[in-house]
Amino acid sequence: MQIDAEVYEAEGLVGIAHRTALEAAYKQAFGKAVSLFEQQLVDCAGAFNNFGCHGGLPSQAFEYIKYNGGLDTEKAYPYTTIDGFCKYTYENIGVKVFDSVNITQVS
Repeated sequence: MQIDAEVYEAEGLVGIAHRTALEAAYKQAFGKAVSLFEQQLVDCAGAFNNFGCHGGLPSQAFEYIKYNGGLDTEKAYPYTTIDGFCKYTYENIGVKVFDSVNITQVS
């Protein structure tokens, strides 16, 4: 996957990390790829301490996805490079998250 530096800066690390983690987990579990994008987190996850293009909390992004019922596919919710209004629709879910855990580093 190639990431354009300008887009990467606008998206923030939180969205990219969750998208790639979910895409990898889906491929491992089901043997096929799913294409997601972080625009839904940018537009819709403000109530979960996520701040659009200005970043957010990784654990809260997964909480949003669990609470919301899933994350839409890239085709259904493409990236726009700006914070926008939430356009999520349940019918376009690409992945669902039922649970998540925080893993902390032991020193």
